[in-house]
Amino acid sequence: MKKFLLYTCVAASVLGVASCNEDYDDWANPIVNSQDSINGSMSGVISAVNPTIKFADYASDATVALVKYVSTNGTSNVTGASIKSLTVNGQQIPFTQENGEASVTVAALDSVVRVAYHSMACVERNLSLSAEATIGLANGESFVVNTNEVAVAYTPSDLIPASLKEVQSAYYYIGTYNGWSLASPTPMTPNGDGTFSVTLEVGDSEWFAFAPQSAVDNQDWNLYRPSSNGSTAKSDFFGLDPASNNSFQLETGGKYKFTIDPVNYWYSITEVHNELYLTGSQYNWGDTWLPMVPCHSSDFDYWTIIYLHAGEQFKFAPQAGWGNDFGGQATINDVAGAGITVAGTNLVCGNPGWYLLHIVNGTEQKLEVLKPEVYLMGSVAPVNDWSINADNLFAVPTDENGEFVSPAFSADGDVRMCVKFEGFDWWQTEFVAFDGKLAFRGRGDDQDRVNVKAGEKAYINFAAGTCTFK
Repeated sequence: MKKFLLYTCVAASVLGVASCNEDYDDWANPIVNSQDSINGSMSGVISAVNPTIKFADYASDATVALVKYVSTNGTSNVTGASIKSLTVNGQQIPFTQENGEASVTVAALDSVVRVAYHSMACVERNLSLSAEATIGLANGESFVVNTNEVAVAYTPSDLIPASLKEVQSAYYYIGTYNGWSLASPTPMTPNGDGTFSVTLEVGDSEWFAFAPQSAVDNQDWNLYRPSSNGSTAKSDFFGLDPASNNSFQLETGGKYKFTIDPVNYWYSITEVHNELYLTGSQYNWGDTWLPMVPCHSSDFDYWTIIYLHAGEQFKFAPQAGWGNDFGGQATINDVAGAGITVAGTNLVCGNPGWYLLHIVNGTEQKLEVLKPEVYLMGSVAPVNDWSINADNLFAVPTDENGEFVSPAFSADGDVRMCVKFEGFDWWQTEFVAFDGKLAFRGRGDDQDRVNVKAGEKAYINFAAGTCTFK
């Protein structure tokens, strides 16, 4: 059998899959000899050799054929073809091939599927397989071509320990924070999606694990633990021995959000910062730090409306100073067409104008750039059904010192204003104004009411932080 890959693949063992994300990084991006560039006028055709695969049907060290190279579209002069790379749900996987047929070890397939889905649940997964292939032509030329995608149904191994397999009604944090007491553990809050979370302020060298309701009821120590004692990994699968003495460790104290996913046997730990600031070239890189507005009910989401200049560079930090700052590291979704690019760790605006920025500073860092849409809400809005309605939109200024102007208030009453983006209701991003100054709700309680008169309008200068009603 011809070995296509030029390195030794050490696939993650089945029993080591709890840390397979670390193992996978080594072979997810294999080094191969340089090939001719991709020929976009041609495409390869592959077919699934085994459309349905179950881990339980194979020995753990067995191999299974996934795809076979069938033909090439766009030319009839192919003299030979071989699969160059193989991806499963967008992730490369090591393989061997013979006669155009690519095979993988079931252990490697099991690992890559678990990492792709962040799940150890033994449920059928729909996989999408594609490849790059090197083809040789009759005239001696060779090209790399992309192939079609084929579907394979795969059921992974069943590894979740029996004592933790049943999803329970409640889960708890237990550790140094609460004296390792199963009699008084710290309850976690259900998030409505099968996961449970708790946010705690812990000290240095915090050791901990997670307990299901059954462990609390029975005072037993079958807990959700890491695969190695003292693990400081911020996200991973749980270990496979709930009765071990393994515990997680946080070396540095602070405020953290702990989330567990019992169904998928996965956890994450995210440091919580109460604030977020922006600085950049327009602010002499740290001379001024603009505070971002927290979103209600979130530890990690923030927003601001800001005028960005052409070529302006900027980034964010969780305090009004340097440290843990980020910019180019964030995943960018430029919906508004600001032409955001990356220069090192900085973000660069290409197209000047007003924008609504939605920033996430959690396990992942994200920037969503949206149109600067501001809405009136409630009884004074032209459409007063408490909906996000285009008739309630503010007019957007064209210059950086201009004012956002609301439609005329339709009645006397309490004014309420907001921005809106996916994942948050209007009241989670609302604001009012007191004595001419903008006041954002943030993570706070319902704000005091401000009364306005029918026929008046709101005039907001976001650059100055002011708002008047007249």
